[in-house]
Amino acid sequence: MGDRVALNRVARTHRPLPLLVPQRGGDVPASAAPDPAASPGPSRSTVRRVRGRDHDTGLGIAVTTRRAVRVPADIDERNPLMCHPSWTRALNEAQRLSDLARLRRVRDRIDREYAQPLDVEALARGVHMSAGHLSRQFRLAYGESPYSYLMTRRIERAMALLRRGDLNVTEVCFAVGCSSLGTFSTRFTELVGMSPSTYR
Repeated sequence: MGDRVALNRVARTHRPLPLLVPQRGGDVPASAAPDPAASPGPSRSTVRRVRGRDHDTGLGIAVTTRRAVRVPADIDERNPLMCHPSWTRALNEAQRLSDLARLRRVRDRIDREYAQPLDVEALARGVHMSAGHLSRQFRLAYGESPYSYLMTRRIERAMALLRRGDLNVTEVCFAVGCSSLGTFSTRFTELVGMSPSTYR
């Protein structure tokens, strides 16, 4: 009974702990934290700067809001929600979906324009990615590099032309966009298991 009275007395005199808000320098009481609602969003120019500086965290996705407002001195300190793990996960997911859409555009372009003089740099420029990033993401998504996918499409078309029988191997090589008969024959043999002349 005495313990209960003592606990009630402590409960009446105890003040509740202050609500803490995460900040870059450490947690601060909510009363001292800046109001996120009063924090203006980033302007386009600052988002571009932040995007270039810290692209991996996905802060650059804020450019899609297209709001032209004043820029706080430090976005992360003025808006603690942007530091939250769920925010980062959402931005990473948005970046992944954006990359997949670009990869589909690259794959569709290869399917349409396989006979054109395409290279990885030209494909990457078409979707505003670096050649290295495109190659890595394409391999992760489709299991082969963009160049390998392009050569596979060319060899598939070459097989159809060789079966038709009205073109010789050299004509077929150039018709499908290959500039080297040796490279064409080597790749054809790797994929089909026989040389183009034997297949014909």
